[in-house]
Amino acid sequence: MSSELIEISSDEEDNKQQEYLLDNAKAAVESDAYSAGDAVPEYGLPIIYEIMKQNSELGALALKAFLELLKHRCCDNLRMGYLLRCIKNLTTRSAVYQSLTTIITILPKCYSSKKYQNRLKIQLAVAKLQQDFDLIALTIDNIEAYNTLVQKQMVDSVNKGIVPENIPKTCFDGNVTHSDQLEKRLEFIEFVIQYALGEVQLGTENLKKLWEIFVTRAVFEFDKNLFLKWLNKEKFSKTASQTKEHRKIFTSEEREHLFESILCNPEIVSTKEMTYSCFKCFEKYFGFYNKENDFVHHFKGYYTVYQFENIKGLETLWGIAIRSQDEKVREDSSLLLCTLYLNLHENYYDIDKKFGIWRQFVEQCLRYLDKDNERTTINSAIMLLIKFFDVYDGRNINSSEMSVSSSFPIHVYCQDDNSK
Repeated sequence: MSSELIEISSDEEDNKQQEYLLDNAKAAVESDAYSAGDAVPEYGLPIIYEIMKQNSELGALALKAFLELLKHRCCDNLRMGYLLRCIKNLTTRSAVYQSLTTIITILPKCYSSKKYQNRLKIQLAVAKLQQDFDLIALTIDNIEAYNTLVQKQMVDSVNKGIVPENIPKTCFDGNVTHSDQLEKRLEFIEFVIQYALGEVQLGTENLKKLWEIFVTRAVFEFDKNLFLKWLNKEKFSKTASQTKEHRKIFTSEEREHLFESILCNPEIVSTKEMTYSCFKCFEKYFGFYNKENDFVHHFKGYYTVYQFENIKGLETLWGIAIRSQDEKVREDSSLLLCTLYLNLHENYYDIDKKFGIWRQFVEQCLRYLDKDNERTTINSAIMLLIKFFDVYDGRNINSSEMSVSSSFPIHVYCQDDNSK
């Protein structure tokens, strides 16, 4: 392939000409992939690289070809150069999806042989790239830019009377779907943190920015659910290694910040308007935080309480169970609340202490009946009391513990305001 072809700008070619160049470039590189020489010229890779940056069907084909060709041994000395070009694209907010995909694919190959991947070298390389370019901040900046683009396009579409029916599958930037655009950006943040093996952290400020972008200022409900689902992929283990099976991208400080400063902050998360996906996120990090501090034991949804008085997030959980407008959220939060009050470890709580805590639960429900006239709140408090006694009855407590001195009568009177 002549050097003149390599210099041709892909913007000046029509699709047929570009397809021809793409086919020939692939053939040129692949033919040398099986040769004995180690120093191989770039051939058509610059052409494929330029085409793959386009937001078109042809660009998507070029991206697949580009990634496949860079895996060949003959391209060992070329990968780092293209990796740096892709990072530059992030700084200029151009071909972001294609660049993120390329970095994720080829960076591990830069430090891998046919049978061995040098994790230490990859770790150092990712840490150095983060230090030099701040990849995480670049990615968050590109998420902001993409959201601005989406908002502008939605305003234009609404003004024209056009509203997309399937938001995740809608292409706001080229031929890449909305879901793929956002998922790739979150995948890249995760990639940088996991491959750095502790050398790179997201940071509480970046975590707060991501929450604001995806949840507080979400363009669509889909964006919010996607981010919360991403948060919920986190796995907790004090001893687990950083593996795919034990995904752990947040530090203890970051998890604590997410739980205490965001999920338990009524100015950021409204218990009344909490969605089910948001509650599942709260539930996940409620378990993380309290287990990590040895306040509870949590395994596959089952809780045993060791330090009830120190449990963090209990007040927020009460607010969710009483005020949430989502029936499924009220149901699940009520069950969790009852479970925490009733599953007190017998080595730490004798029957008198247990009854004291159970009495607190009933009195708290009665306080909601006394001071709040909202019908939904009253209904929630009554249903919570019913659930508490239902769960209590199912505990099969030893009859010897149920002494008369320990028991207490409960009388609940509910009267409609209009009744005489």
